[in-house]
Amino acid sequence: MFNMNHNTLYVLLDKNNLNNSFFETEKNIFTLNKYILNKFERKKINHYFPDPLSVSSKAKSFFLKANKAKNFLIEKLKKLKNFNQIKDFDELLDPYLEIKISRFLYMQDIIPEFKNYILIKQNKSTKYSKKIDLLLAIDHLYSTNKLSYMDRYSEIKRNYIYFLIEKYIF
Repeated sequence: MFNMNHNTLYVLLDKNNLNNSFFETEKNIFTLNKYILNKFERKKINHYFPDPLSVSSKAKSFFLKANKAKNFLIEKLKKLKNFNQIKDFDELLDPYLEIKISRFLYMQDIIPEFKNYILIKQNKSTKYSKKIDLLLAIDHLYSTNKLSYMDRYSEIKRNYIYFLIEKYIF
């Protein structure tokens, strides 16, 4: 594990395989909901999690931003030689972008700002100094979920779509 400091947020998406000693030292931990951690685990940590009321009040804003970004990206991509000849390109790309952009906007909003992030997955830690890199890693984790048809064909590589998302949305 990395040394704890007050500028670091541990992002815990799944606490399986973590032993109790992980929660014995003071640290900042983010989970996707309050109830992932029990009372004992929350005792010595600063626990961050999304506030459902706050997030739900931003749903319309997320929807409008996602549509604006989606339309912008589709128009940019349609101008590229490889894509401008594909029939119904926007209809094919729309659901994929909707999932990706919505997830990015949601995660960008609910994860607090810190100098460093440590993503804990399968009892391994990976450190990130930029929030966008953390978001891409989380997206990749969701993309490797075999239950999601749309995400199965996603790549972690920083391709043209990720470049546009990072540059124009964040």
